[in-house]
Amino acid sequence: MKYRIKNIYFSKGACKIKGLKSKRKRVMYLTVLPPALWEEGERINVSSLFSVGELPEAKMPSLLQRLLISLSVLFRRLSIAFSKAGSMLRAKAKEILLRPSHNRFYFGALCAAVTVAVLSASIVLLGLFSAFMRPYDRLVIPDLTGQSFSTTEKSLENKINFLVSYENSEITPAGEIISQTPSAGVTRRVYSGGKKPTVTVKVSLGRSFYSVDNFSGADLRTARLALLNAHVSVNEVYEFSDTVPSGQIISSTPVAGERLFTGETITLTVSLGKYVPKARVPDLYGLSESQARALLESRKLCVAKVNYAVSNSPAGTVISQDLSPYTDVAEGSTVTFTVSLGSSAAPKHVPDLYGLTVDQAKQKLREVGLVLGGIFTVSSAAPAGTVVTQGFAAGTPITSSITSIDIYISS
Repeated sequence: MKYRIKNIYFSKGACKIKGLKSKRKRVMYLTVLPPALWEEGERINVSSLFSVGELPEAKMPSLLQRLLISLSVLFRRLSIAFSKAGSMLRAKAKEILLRPSHNRFYFGALCAAVTVAVLSASIVLLGLFSAFMRPYDRLVIPDLTGQSFSTTEKSLENKINFLVSYENSEITPAGEIISQTPSAGVTRRVYSGGKKPTVTVKVSLGRSFYSVDNFSGADLRTARLALLNAHVSVNEVYEFSDTVPSGQIISSTPVAGERLFTGETITLTVSLGKYVPKARVPDLYGLSESQARALLESRKLCVAKVNYAVSNSPAGTVISQDLSPYTDVAEGSTVTFTVSLGSSAAPKHVPDLYGLTVDQAKQKLREVGLVLGGIFTVSSAAPAGTVVTQGFAAGTPITSSITSIDIYISS
């Protein structure tokens, strides 16, 4: 740190450097011993006389020290002022008394005014500092941390005023004092008839907690947002429910109304909806029509429709299906597949259904790529339940316009 020397004073006792200033504008005084003797008019190299090193930081005086310093300065100024006023009054009185035509009345009035002023100033000063002249006791602030605030307040209500604030604490139980200001061991003066000292304390509310809301039937997203705002960790489990729609909450653990403390987790049970048994779609490629039907029935799936198409695959084998193999679908779902007619299949004709039962007629129509249309009952001498006539005559070439055949059965 560098310093600037403002003035140097030489005396018989020492060489005093006055007005030593640092960059922070703090005025320092430094005395360098022993002094040297110089001849009058001799040029002196100041740097050869002394060197200025780092000066210690000035300690900040306490409140009491500052008060005493201020009072001493005030009394010093008052004494100087009274001294100057007394000198002026004495000079004025001497001047008046030395005059041949002096007036003793004015002199008496002046003395009375001075007396009244001195008495008034004394009374004011006595009123200002009388409180500090009363007897007092010393109170040592006790250590209150970890104690029950209610008990402490009752036991010390005649000695201390408490200023209380509350906060949650993961360590200190609810109702106990977390900290205090001033700290334990500090001494306070308690004047007779004066105010009690004030101690600020923080009282624990215990661990912070969240009172669980009733989330039953609530949407999962809504529950997540509410718990996120409450700083609560969430664990989710899923299960089927016949009554709660999919995506809604069935229950929570802990249940509604219970407390959830910091660091604990709430578990939400979320509905997957009503349980629907699943079936895996088989790969029908290359199977015959009858094999494909049997396999679908074993997987609890239904045949929606069988299509027939010319292809290079062997005739009578499955060449495609509408549901992708190895996917999971609900049991009872329908599957449509296509059967090859061969690459050079001969034109097909409507089969003869006369005398066949309804099931036999369905099977025979299916073999040529047709389906059974309407079933009508007519009076006939043929056996009951057998086909007596059909919508298209047997041997009719099958075209794209012919997809189903109506039959008439005997009653």
